[in-house]
Amino acid sequence: MRSKKKYGQKIEVHVPTHITASLEFASGVLGTFMNSYDIRGGHHLPWIEIYGTEGTLVAPNPNAFGGEPHVRRTAEPDAGWQAVPLSRGYTGTSRGIGAADLAAAVFQDRPHRANADLAYHILEVCNAIYTAGESGRTVAVASTIERPLPFPDGLTADIEE
Repeated sequence: MRSKKKYGQKIEVHVPTHITASLEFASGVLGTFMNSYDIRGGHHLPWIEIYGTEGTLVAPNPNAFGGEPHVRRTAEPDAGWQAVPLSRGYTGTSRGIGAADLAAAVFQDRPHRANADLAYHILEVCNAIYTAGESGRTVAVASTIERPLPFPDGLTADIEE
């Protein structure tokens, strides 16, 4: 994103613009995180790749809820990348599915994903990554959250109580 007001001006940056981190989740699963503003000329990298014992999952831009996820299974190497059919509504509508889940959760009296506990946990993880990078040491995250249930089947614009 470019600022028209400051376009063409050099600005001093006081925060890291390229971050990598190794994460160990409570389940013992290991993850690698990379975020960079230092890629010139764009990229053709996937937004999210998840590597597992049974294959690799490539997810599209999680900020837009569009595009198709793809999977390549270890047991079927000759099959190549296969599209994973989307099972929920609101695809390609930017953040529409989040608003739909919030509204449905309120009507159905169930927990929603846009909650303060999740926001705090994400903030604590981000701060731990930053602190670990600055200090060169491992930083534990104290907060925990319960994994949200999958989006309900058939989440559409028609909310039923």
